[in-house]
Amino acid sequence: MDLLWYIVVEAEWDLVLIEKVIMVAWALWSNRNERRNGEVMKNATRIGSDALENLAEYQECVAEPVQRRDVQLEFWKPPPKGVFKLNVDGAVFADQRAASVGALIRDEEGNVIGALSKKISAPLKAVEIEAKAVELGLQFASGGGFAIR
Repeated sequence: MDLLWYIVVEAEWDLVLIEKVIMVAWALWSNRNERRNGEVMKNATRIGSDALENLAEYQECVAEPVQRRDVQLEFWKPPPKGVFKLNVDGAVFADQRAASVGALIRDEEGNVIGALSKKISAPLKAVEIEAKAVELGLQFASGGGFAIR
């Protein structure tokens, strides 16, 4: 508690550093308790890296979502009567080294006639996944008997 008082009140350390100190202290205490209960003692490097990894994981879970920049809204426009419209989109999940695509086929009233969603386990960039979404959407539409124009 004396150390915590010192780094928070007297030394006025940065909050990021304080969080790291607290996590490492907690990891040391946990390792001590595990050792007392018969588990294998970890080395100092492992304790420190595990503590900082746990902290990063926690911070990721509680972080405020990134604010999106202002996006100009686009409204869906129906196709002419008797024609179906295919809309596609792709998303990249860089941290998972994966991406996904989606496709919707709708009629002139906006009713969904067909839908496709697919995860792709490949580290594609945004432009590449958008192109893949178009490709898979067209395959999906033509496989469903829709005439492509």
